[in-house]
Amino acid sequence: MRSLKKLFFPFFFCFAASLFGGSASWNLDQSGSWSLASNWSPATVPNAAADTATFPNIITQPTTVTVDGTFDVMSLTFTSFNSYTLSSGTLNLHTGTILANLPNGTHVINSNIALQSNAT
Repeated sequence: MRSLKKLFFPFFFCFAASLFGGSASWNLDQSGSWSLASNWSPATVPNAAADTATFPNIITQPTTVTVDGTFDVMSLTFTSFNSYTLSSGTLNLHTGTILANLPNGTHVINSNIALQSNAT
């Protein structure tokens, strides 16, 4: 029984980490929840101090991403001509930046932003 525990726990933690964390890009051409891995590509929710959440130029209309909880990210990047709105919840920004890299377009953050460490 003891050897099964030794095998199970490392596997479980590796599997859980792959499901619940990592840098990702929004992949939904509509509004949705931050916490759903299927709304991101790859299918993982950005929620660690080293993660980047990217909002690319894939939406065809203004889109709201509901930050349905508290999430940690290193940075947020917006590259869309159409508007993204981040609403509700809290984003803890760790040592990174909020970057809007686009010739036009307006993005709104109606979520709480908590700057951690050297974030800008």
